[in-house]
Amino acid sequence: MFLVQVQLFFSGMLTTFTFTLMMEISFMASKNIQASHFSLIATCEVFGKLLFQPVISLFADSFGYSAAFVLFVALYFICIANFKFKPSKLILEDNHINQE
Repeated sequence: MFLVQVQLFFSGMLTTFTFTLMMEISFMASKNIQASHFSLIATCEVFGKLLFQPVISLFADSFGYSAAFVLFVALYFICIANFKFKPSKLILEDNHINQE
């Protein structure tokens, strides 16, 4: 039960961090495409979750729920640690850098 509570805590924190980062990156895009940019990366985030579900289901069936929750917590720590590497500038299609 403790692993479930830890997993729920980190999943909530990771979701908040992810959408904050996506919004921050969308603000770096041109004003006329910011909403579309955010919508696209939000869709990719949800699509990634949908693709990950069958893989993790097989993992949970093979190794048990406790091992799956330990894996989840480890992945959350890795994801949160990666937030310090967020981009400071957005590279546009014509290879110009968008200055803030």
